[in-house]
Amino acid sequence: MWQHLPTQRISVTVESHLHARSTAMARRRAVPTSLLIREALERYVSEQGARRGPEPLLPPRPLPDWVGMLEGPGGTYAARDEEILADYWIDAVDHHEA
Repeated sequence: MWQHLPTQRISVTVESHLHARSTAMARRRAVPTSLLIREALERYVSEQGARRGPEPLLPPRPLPDWVGMLEGPGGTYAARDEEILADYWIDAVDHHEA
């Protein structure tokens, strides 16, 4: 699976006992220790993502300065924040996908 994707080299420092156990496990399975580490990292990242929900499609955007400060047609912007932000995000998504 990982062999077909672009990879990035990282360096990790672990306690001696964890290194010894992972090296022994890799020998028993006849695989590189790096494979065990990739599998463990993939499992951990997947589990954390399942707990927190999916990653956002777009990076977080700061709220516009005018949110909640002005009054316009239909009442204050603060009273209509959900409607205004929905339009704001729809425009952002449309712009991002274009």
